[in-house]
Amino acid sequence: MDNTLLVVLIVCAAVVSALLIAGFVVFLLYLLSKGGWGRLKQRYRVEQPPGGTVIRRQTVKIGMVTFKQCVTVGIADEGLYLAMWRTTVLIPWSELSAAGETTLFWRRVPVLGVGQPPITTLTFEHGLIEKMQAHFAA
Repeated sequence: MDNTLLVVLIVCAAVVSALLIAGFVVFLLYLLSKGGWGRLKQRYRVEQPPGGTVIRRQTVKIGMVTFKQCVTVGIADEGLYLAMWRTTVLIPWSELSAAGETTLFWRRVPVLGVGQPPITTLTFEHGLIEKMQAHFAA
């Protein structure tokens, strides 16, 4: 009788743990879809792959979420491409504006606002913003 109760408790604990983990994953996916990346997808999604100068495995902070080494950045005449998880967005240069500075990996870096009015912000690792500089002047 004691062994049966122990097995039932272990099975119940395993089921509850699995449900908690699944709920946490669903909650995280919901936050990501409602955050900056979700808004970028809704407004700027394109079907073509990134064009221009393509730089893979970049760290980009979109809104409050930092996507580490999983974003492909394309710097092209038509705008800034961001690709992640089989989704590509193309943000025209005219939609980007300076939105201040922040610290990313112990360095001061500029923050870009996206959209008019801004729907989210973008923060890039040091050095990447300099590659975009020529397009901001245009």
